[in-house]
Amino acid sequence: MNLLTATFARAIAISVCLLPITAISADPKTATPEKAPTCKATEYFNTAPVCSPNAPGKCEPKPTICTKEYVPVVGCDQKTYSNKCVAAAAGVSVDGRWSFNAK
Repeated sequence: MNLLTATFARAIAISVCLLPITAISADPKTATPEKAPTCKATEYFNTAPVCSPNAPGKCEPKPTICTKEYVPVVGCDQKTYSNKCVAAAAGVSVDGRWSFNAK
């Protein structure tokens, strides 16, 4: 098993835990991760497709059920997830700079 295969295998095995998010209140129209609105425990602050402290975003619902579809993405936490839904369920925005295209 090479490093790339091991990384993808680990991404598939990610467990999803729904934890409350602690954030400060701000105007949702101009919110950035540093000034994120208070999201509910069932939401996460989504800045996709940009990962930056100054990227605008908004609270989005965390999915509670995801398909096993394997379309790997890189989260703003620099971890690989098996698909966008799994990243969102973990409360992580997807970094739009990375893609895994089959050749």
